[in-house]
Amino acid sequence: MNFTFTQDQLDFQDAVAAMLRSEVTADSIRARWSATDGTDRTFLKQAHDLGLSSMLVPEALGGLGLTTGDFILLAEACGEVALPEPIVESVMVVLPMLVDILDQGLGNSDVQRVIDGVLAGDLRVAVGHAINPCINYADSADWFVLSEGDNVYLLPREAVVLEAQTSVDPSRRLFLASFTTSAEYLVADGDAGANLLRASLNR
Repeated sequence: MNFTFTQDQLDFQDAVAAMLRSEVTADSIRARWSATDGTDRTFLKQAHDLGLSSMLVPEALGGLGLTTGDFILLAEACGEVALPEPIVESVMVVLPMLVDILDQGLGNSDVQRVIDGVLAGDLRVAVGHAINPCINYADSADWFVLSEGDNVYLLPREAVVLEAQTSVDPSRRLFLASFTTSAEYLVADGDAGANLLRASLNR
């Protein structure tokens, strides 16, 4: 078995790493601390234009159809510059979870609409898990994937109540999220819901 990275993967890493080193500096990170939602919107657009959001989404759904192995070097590059925005979480957890919901014939029309919105650069989605209820950058999310027991819900921002939490790291904007359960937002339950939540911890 050959576990080495391909030249295309290394070239993509170089391009993304160069952009990160240029845009995610110590000064720009500090500037985020006083921004309304803690994000650098110009940087987020650049990251989107490079195709990061769509990497692990199948081509049939409008993505690039790549694999975790294609993204791992980019995740490493994000860590090297201490990137505050949860791009890695979005690429590695959020979108694959939504794709899994579609693949299993679960959910409702909102799932496809949310995936399309993320791929277009118009929407941000946050995931909460009972094992770690604090959600980073929840205040900048448009949609949420939240759970109660084995029930998984896809909720719009207006259906979620956020409570800010204090973090020792000013780059982490942590919130607790609460909501009223409703069949309108339920996308998976029982074993299907439990499997989705379990998979989200293993990505």
